[in-house]
Amino acid sequence: MSGRRAADVLARALGTPNPMGGPVVVSVFAVRAMVTAGYLTDLSGDPAQPALHPEQVAALATHPDLTHLLSQAAPLGPDQAAARLGVRRVGFDRLVRLEWLRSTEETPV
Repeated sequence: MSGRRAADVLARALGTPNPMGGPVVVSVFAVRAMVTAGYLTDLSGDPAQPALHPEQVAALATHPDLTHLLSQAAPLGPDQAAARLGVRRVGFDRLVRLEWLRSTEETPV
């Protein structure tokens, strides 16, 4: 199963399917994060195009804490990161300028 298909399965399990052509609820990035965290195994060896076992994806889709797992895997924008840290956006920007915070991974928009 492709990473995109796995993302669709997980989104449906949350009750919010990924819309066709619109912004996704669960992304392939989140699926790759589930692989990195050990919840899924990539059978392809190519992180850009993960291949996953359908039964393993189905098992993860029934995980009682799936929402929390995926929220921890989702990349945060600066507004979301500030909210998660409990600071105002201006404070977050200052922490970045002081290099006290830095991005661990950049994702294309």
